[in-house]
Amino acid sequence: MVNQKSFVALLLTMMFTAAASIAEAQDREVKRPTIKKGFEQIEPEPESKYAGHKIAALEFRGNERFSSDTILRYMKLLKPGGFYHKEKLESDLSRARALLYGDRGYLKTKFGEPEIEDASEGLRIVIPVEEGLSYRFGDINVEDATALSPDEIIEIIGAKSGDIIKGYSIIQEGLDRLRKHYANRGYIQFTASPQIDYRPASLDSKEGIADVTFQVEEGIMYFLRRVEFTGNLTVSDAEIWSKLRLNIGDVFNQDSFYAAMRRLNEWGAFEKFSDEDISFKLDDRSRTVDIVITLKEKER
Repeated sequence: MVNQKSFVALLLTMMFTAAASIAEAQDREVKRPTIKKGFEQIEPEPESKYAGHKIAALEFRGNERFSSDTILRYMKLLKPGGFYHKEKLESDLSRARALLYGDRGYLKTKFGEPEIEDASEGLRIVIPVEEGLSYRFGDINVEDATALSPDEIIEIIGAKSGDIIKGYSIIQEGLDRLRKHYANRGYIQFTASPQIDYRPASLDSKEGIADVTFQVEEGIMYFLRRVEFTGNLTVSDAEIWSKLRLNIGDVFNQDSFYAAMRRLNEWGAFEKFSDEDISFKLDDRSRTVDIVITLKEKER
């Protein structure tokens, strides 16, 4: 069986897609294990010699569109007064590149290697920035879509020729809406990714044009064949079914399914359950999906 997350995960397909969220980590040096491969012992890349040192100042150089203070507001793991870790800095810069620059059309922004000075008051860090151009949508195309027309897909995404390309609030969120639209029509393995073709820009131009093609893989339309429950010792399947309001044989609809799961959780007969307690089995030949929900009855 495959877990629900395997086919409804967010589409992190673009270079400016936001970095995955990171659990809050303690400001301490992490011990790195030695990796053994066959008879060869491979030492992992050593941690920076500045790891765990206090940061006195963190600034940027080469940034014209946004101030250093603005960039710092998009960084969550490292701040002046905190402690330096290379991985946290890389994650923060990915976040700033995605949510600040990438969401304002700066699709090619690069952060260089940090220049670090170990001063008496702490580390003074300067990060070079190459902002590049801000890009607008040129031609917008869709490939390999059959269930929806290209115009319908472009409208759902919200892309318009001439508009600034916003990597997060238009592209990523638009693809999320499109994925949900397909998932509510049985296409639970749907994927799509944007391919970008940058047009040459003049030397004095501060904006560029990028043609975007959304490549679609719709997959198969699935129908609901079976929903099973485990862990219901005294509550009957029939009682549970009365809460779900799902119909066997219907096209799988993601919104309807999760609305049924909310009703089941709100019923109060079972301990709260999550996506981790729901498993899906897809049968491509019959174009059906079987679902198993693991429950735990509340003590009475």
